[in-house]
Amino acid sequence: MIFTTQYIKAIPPVIRRNLDIWVIFKFANAKSVSEQIYPEISGLIKEEDFETLFEYATKNKHNALIIDQTSKHDIFKLNWDTALILNHTTA
Repeated sequence: MIFTTQYIKAIPPVIRRNLDIWVIFKFANAKSVSEQIYPEISGLIKEEDFETLFEYATKNKHNALIIDQTSKHDIFKLNWDTALILNHTTA
């Protein structure tokens, strides 16, 4: 099944919690995307890291952030073919 929406809360919670793959395109209000989608994937990533990945993945026209919860390694992707890995440095 494929669900499409511009307002994630329009999809019932039981369905949102069971989505395996998210395809998130650029949205005029990035904070709105974070507020709507992050609670659904908060177990996978910190909020600031999600926002960083979203901004990076959607900076070019027609690109998307893919969140593939069926993958054991490359959960976050730019489009379908480029794995996104956060690079954290420690001081």
